[in-house]
Amino acid sequence: MNGVTILFVYAVIMILATVILTKKEKNVERFCVGSRSENWLMSALSIAATWIWAPALFVSTEKAYSTGWVGLFWFLVPNALCLVIFIPFAKKIRKEMPEGMTLSGYMKEKYKSDGVKRVYLFQLIGLSVLSTGVQLLAGSQILSAVTGISFKTMTILLACIAISYSLFSGIKASMLTDAIQMVFMLAATLTSLVITVINKCKAIGAGTAAWGDWFQLFFAAAMAVLAIFLVVEGARTFVKQMKEKKAKKAA
Repeated sequence: MNGVTILFVYAVIMILATVILTKKEKNVERFCVGSRSENWLMSALSIAATWIWAPALFVSTEKAYSTGWVGLFWFLVPNALCLVIFIPFAKKIRKEMPEGMTLSGYMKEKYKSDGVKRVYLFQLIGLSVLSTGVQLLAGSQILSAVTGISFKTMTILLACIAISYSLFSGIKASMLTDAIQMVFMLAATLTSLVITVINKCKAIGAGTAAWGDWFQLFFAAAMAVLAIFLVVEGARTFVKQMKEKKAKKAA
């Protein structure tokens, strides 16, 4: 029952946040790409949350369990490297097609070919269908085991929750809910890191600490500081944005 309650609370938070903090979007372009100048912090949190998807997370967890710290790098290095490598290409595409909406559309304009566009559409649609399926099936399998709700029912529920807020304001709803989810993950990570630091300090104080305990203490403390900074900075930016919106409405 607790699992069902958590799922319900999650759905309520996501939908309420979307309704309160975004507006119903009827313009197709703004629905798909927003204002093209969204807040950098919310964009970063959205990308980070989106990047923590089932295959990457499961692989890193499995490798961390079987081989230790290398599991962290199985997840961190390839994902971060992928984004870093893509940055110059993204800037070039944005410069050449500032009003563009899709990669397939850009490729059509770039090569003046409907055939090229169809190739990219085939690949991107296939990727979207498969990645969405992986996310739904993996998430449903875990939540089904936790809540006791059947796998099929859970899959439908998760799909309905995501669709409900996405249809309201499009990309802005997706970015906002992603950012909220990332804050939740950072808070959970911070909590676990604080517990780790406390336990390692106790071991060191008792004189039973090994070299690995010192390393884990340093690493956990560094990650805790980083998580605190991200959470505080995110809250500060969020409050600032709310004040700016209120000021614009008042004017």
